[in-house]
Formats: sequence, C-alpha cells, structure tokens
Amino acid sequence: MNRTGQILHSSYAIKKAYDGLWDKIQETYALTRVEIDVLSFLANNPDCDTASCIVEYRKIAKSHVSGAVESLLERGWIRREQDTRDRRCIHLKLTDCASAAVEDILNRQWEFGAAIREGITEEEMNTFSRMLEKLTANARKLSEE
Repeated sequence: MNRTGQILHSSYAIKKAYDGLWDKIQETYALTRVEIDVLSFLANNPDCDTASCIVEYRKIAKSHVSGAVESLLERGWIRREQDTRDRRCIHLKLTDCASAAVEDILNRQWEFGAAIREGITEEEMNTFSRMLEKLTANARKLSEE
C-alpha cells in the first residue's frame, strides 16, 4: 500500500475504533452520538463554549449541534449563559446533572488515547504530531484550491 493509502487506511481504522467507544455510554445515559460530542467538547474546551465553536472544530452540522444542545438543555445537562460583552453570544455551560456522564465520557477518551498510543515513545509521538500538523496544513491548502 502506498503512503497516501496507508494514511487514509490508518485514519479510517482510528475513527472506527473511536466511534465504537460510545455504544455503552449511549445506552447507559440515553444519549445520541452528537450529544456525547457536545458534552465532551464542552468538558475539554471550557474557553470555546459556544455552539459555533462546536460546529467549527468538530465539523458537525449546525442543525445536529442545535438539536443536541436543545435536548441537553431540556434534560438540564447544560445551561445557556449570555456573554456580558456581546449579548448576541451565548455560552454553553455543563451543569452538575451532566457530571456522571461527562466523567464516563472523559474516562473513555483517556483510555482510548492510552490504548492507541501503547508502545509509542514520547519522542515518536512528538515526531508524529509535527508530521500530522504538516499533513493537515497541506490538506487544507488542497481543499482551498
């Protein structure tokens, strides 16, 4: 397999493994995958806590994020907070009601990260991170053309 094929194949395998993490969480907490993504994003990115940030960084359709946010608001798992400097900006904050699910989600993410990096040295991870940044930058240039 050529290197491009290897990169694509590896990306697919990693994504497939990551997607499989959430079945138990979905069942235990009656959450959709997008709701899990919203909760994990808010937990991992407290300074980027708007629906627009979730759409931009997680590449999830605005309509899906909106539906997940409404559902989580109804359940009391998140709350809205109006920005004090820009009244048009609404921040999304996790509530205590979400803590058990969020803790399980973050634990699953941590376990996945540890498992996928098994046998890889810190030096190798640093090299990989630098390479990944370059690959991503090159891919973005191609998609702009």
